[in-house]
Amino acid sequence: MPKRYARLRLLLVVGALSLGVAVQAQDTLRGQVVDSASMNPLPFVTVFFDGTTVGSLTTEDGFFALALDRVQLPALLSVSHIGYESWQMEVSEAIDVTIFLKPRKYDIATIEIEDDDRRAENVEEFIAQFLGLDKWGTESSISGTEHLFFERVNQRRTIQNARTRMLMNEIPVHLENAEWSEDGNDLSYDIKKSFTVRANAPLLVDLPHLGYKVQVDLQDFHIDYDQGLRVYFGTFFFMPYEEAGERPRAKHRRNRERAYFGSIQHFLRALYGNRLYEEGYATYDLDLGLPYDMELDAHLSEEIDGTRYLQGLEGLNIGIKYCHNQAGRPLYPDRVNGLSTRSTLIINTNAAIIRADGTFADRRLLFGGNMGAKAAAWMVPADYQPRF
Repeated sequence: MPKRYARLRLLLVVGALSLGVAVQAQDTLRGQVVDSASMNPLPFVTVFFDGTTVGSLTTEDGFFALALDRVQLPALLSVSHIGYESWQMEVSEAIDVTIFLKPRKYDIATIEIEDDDRRAENVEEFIAQFLGLDKWGTESSISGTEHLFFERVNQRRTIQNARTRMLMNEIPVHLENAEWSEDGNDLSYDIKKSFTVRANAPLLVDLPHLGYKVQVDLQDFHIDYDQGLRVYFGTFFFMPYEEAGERPRAKHRRNRERAYFGSIQHFLRALYGNRLYEEGYATYDLDLGLPYDMELDAHLSEEIDGTRYLQGLEGLNIGIKYCHNQAGRPLYPDRVNGLSTRSTLIINTNAAIIRADGTFADRRLLFGGNMGAKAAAWMVPADYQPRF
């Protein structure tokens, strides 16, 4: 049976950012992927827009073409292939581009050599915390874990007069790397401070409840045990179980809607479009106590190229109430017969970028409560649209 890990309170999902490019007006983005060293075209390379279902494999000659009708521009074009460094570029319009992939170099000095037991423990904890401990998380899976590398930071602590305190049942039974002092009075042990995971090749995540396989180029997954903070950073390509033009199974349609409504993505789309109330949300300044309404959309900048800035809220502890019916769909917040969930938002920057598709571009936008507790087994692509 898998070990149980405490649920962490916060979740942050971020995609990589890179420089913009000069573009020309077209309907389709086209290009070729080549090896930067040999200049040979690279076949079967995954080219996609980060966080979406829009992507393809290159042909035998390294060519690709991506239609833009389902992409909210600007979007992050990402390229991923085993044995090569990942590549990203922000795109505002369709372009013709040649992409030079660099062969990945492995620094032996940075690779941690683990015994089999410790590695198995690290893999198990990563999967549990990345996917979540609920039914959706435990029934999802990750392949490619042989490409993961781990770093743990522990802190040594000492309990004085430990034998006396042990007799009084004041000391936990299980302590990590516990060691008694020479006089037998004090007990030293390790506590977890942080856990960092990186991958040197793409992972494949299977989400059977949502009906997606997701290729993940995981650049950084980090847990801060003291703060209860879980963050991950990388690029994501969603591949639906259904073929192009085929309707998803009814179970997957229902679960995708369930995952979307009340999510970070749903909230940010509503905020971006000045539709928080219509989409079931009420926001509060928690430092002033409930019920103190906050007009969060009043802090939004004007729209510029599909993005807006959330300004002047640095350090505030913002409460989010989502009101919904039994199916999870939004109700007006003043409805007295609805259900509700509560989340929190802390913005550790004076200007946070949010996009029309409900994604955001700053690690300093932190969600807690119900939204923050949802792990990767609940993620839907940025181009997902619920039925209305």
